[in-house]
Amino acid sequence: MASVTIQKWSTAAACGGQVNHIYRTREHYGNKDIDATLADCNEMAGTAEDARTRIRETIAQVDAATPPKRVRADRKTIAELCIPAPRAGMSDQDARRFLTAACVELMQVTSMHVVGIGLHGDEVHEYVDPDSKSRVQSRLHVHVLVVPDVPGRGCNMKSWLTKSRYRELNQLLDRVCERELGYSYQDGSGQRSRGDVERMKQRSLQAEATELTAKIDNLRHKAAELDKTCQKARQDATRATQEADRAVARARAAELAQKRSEEAQRQSEARAETAERRLGQMQERADELREEINSLDVVRELSAVPENRTLNEAKATARKSLIGDNVTLPRREFESICNLAETCWVNHQAVLQMQREKSDAERTAQQAEEQAERRAREISLDEARERAGRDARLGRYERMEREFPQVFREMDSRLTRTVEHDLIR
Repeated sequence: MASVTIQKWSTAAACGGQVNHIYRTREHYGNKDIDATLADCNEMAGTAEDARTRIRETIAQVDAATPPKRVRADRKTIAELCIPAPRAGMSDQDARRFLTAACVELMQVTSMHVVGIGLHGDEVHEYVDPDSKSRVQSRLHVHVLVVPDVPGRGCNMKSWLTKSRYRELNQLLDRVCERELGYSYQDGSGQRSRGDVERMKQRSLQAEATELTAKIDNLRHKAAELDKTCQKARQDATRATQEADRAVARARAAELAQKRSEEAQRQSEARAETAERRLGQMQERADELREEINSLDVVRELSAVPENRTLNEAKATARKSLIGDNVTLPRREFESICNLAETCWVNHQAVLQMQREKSDAERTAQQAEEQAERRAREISLDEARERAGRDARLGRYERMEREFPQVFREMDSRLTRTVEHDLIR
């Protein structure tokens, strides 16, 4: 609710600090809500020196007309009226029109003399309402310095500043507001005044401090949660990095094993080719031996003549009969028979030798075939073992890739960055 607030000042205080504050004669102020860039929004009645002169002259005139009974050192001679705009959020034009009209009406009041006026537009700021705890915009306001002049008592602040005086001033502002804006100065809520501006600011600062404390606590809670989240993320990243490193090591080991397997496979294939080549050579040699054996079989069949004991005996008898001229057989026939017998015997010996060679060749060929078959079986077993090992490693690799897809994606990304870095370098 809008309401006028009043502060009491001694002559020295009013002429000093309050006039400087109202007329903005200083460069720096303790009030941090004053915005120096909005100094053009202020309106003053005269200058600060004029206000000080009017204060002293008015007090002297009132004291001369009604002399005080006793002048104390801390005598309050000046009252400062702080009149805010009637509503929050109203336009600057309506607020200024109302405040100007209010100052004009106050100058007509007979129980006081207006000695200084300052309308402040450089203190508009946001603050925390101590009652609603919500952030609101401060209102445009005017400061009016007055010297009390109570009939029969003169400049007597105690007899002037009463509850009825507050009521009188607020009623005056109601009339001005009804005339200028169409509604009363007070909103009819009956809410009691919250004191002067300084107390209001102090309560607002306390409410704002409470709000900031709550925000700080909330931010600290959020920061703690974020710290936990970051710590968990770092732990997850560390675990992921370790898993990626292990996966990279396993992948390198699998790649090395695959290379070794491929090398072993190539060596096995080379050995298999060599064995097949040797087997082919041995089979060719066996075929050649079989052909020789077949030809020897033919010769044997053609030359299978057993040893002729009778012929040998005839030969021996004939040799004996050739001694001297006692010849039983013609010499030519005898020599033919001897040559035939020798030929038959040589052929018989040759057939026996070829049979032995055939038997040796068949045995050698059979041993070669058995050795080739055994070697082929050994090669097949080695290949089966190598293939089974590769399949097992490949199965583990694929299973790991299904169980840890993020790790393998990270591994692929790192390998890609490494390759790109090497290519760029």
